[in-house]
Amino acid sequence: MGLNWLWSPIFFTLHLIVLAIVVLIVLVAINAYILIKLRTNPKDSYILLPYFAWLCFALYLNMVIGLLNPIT
Repeated sequence: MGLNWLWSPIFFTLHLIVLAIVVLIVLVAINAYILIKLRTNPKDSYILLPYFAWLCFALYLNMVIGLLNPIT
């Protein structure tokens, strides 16, 4: 939850796109680990799937923004 909260000021206020990508990669990895650990109880993993999909989409958007706005 802390990393999720930390991403917004890093990306929007500080404009540190690369650091924001790193934060999102860590978030995706943590959530993937949790989803793998919840395989024994699929109902719990279904609840996290939309959040995991949103994180993957946010990571994609963040990477595209980073590629289209190179650091000068």
